[in-house]
Amino acid sequence: TETPMPTATQTPEPTATQEARPISPAVGRSISWNADGSVMAAVPASSFTMGMDHTFLFEMNGILPSHGVFLDAFWIDTAEVTQRQYAECVADDVCQPIKRIADEWVGDELPIMNVRWTDAQVYCSWAGKRLPTEAEWEKAARGDDSRLYPWGNSSRSFGEYPNRIHKSGDDALDLSPYGVRDLAGNVSEWVNDFFSETRLINDTELVNPIGPISGNQHTVKGGSFLSPDPE
Repeated sequence: TETPMPTATQTPEPTATQEARPISPAVGRSISWNADGSVMAAVPASSFTMGMDHTFLFEMNGILPSHGVFLDAFWIDTAEVTQRQYAECVADDVCQPIKRIADEWVGDELPIMNVRWTDAQVYCSWAGKRLPTEAEWEKAARGDDSRLYPWGNSSRSFGEYPNRIHKSGDDALDLSPYGVRDLAGNVSEWVNDFFSETRLINDTELVNPIGPISGNQHTVKGGSFLSPDPE
């Protein structure tokens, strides 16, 4: 009998590899941001009081007067960016290496420091994020009950407050109502806003404010381990 001709078997088309999800669940109202391995906390939409009308017993410059602000919901890192995370951005030829710092300030889990505002912007873009606005930073730190510090209204004593740099998120007492750490101490943080000593509060500053539209300086928030006063 005649040998039948073989029939061609169609090779199946390869299925597209599913893209990695940018987030994974974490503890509580938080997510793990997979791009840089950070944990981010949810800050719900609400009004809060931004700024201060009365400062401490010494002069504090650059403080906005107390005023009500409404913010949409947003996510924010629960800890400062570590030197290890920043090094990954450098290894990808995206971020610029930082200038040398003291040996006792070097460590993979210590917060990145000695970075310019543009360095912070580049890192955020690499990680698929952005710098928070000043209003977002302040709400994440103070909540919606007008507290002076992330933990409440009572100042910590010199003995309670670390006067040296420590691992990101390692100060259990420096904790905001939304689970964000080290907003009062460790190292200070850049925010997206331009800084102006003559800034006025107007109607555009009351809902999702973004600060002055131009300037020569940017705003820094929070204390650092190098600050001479606990407040």
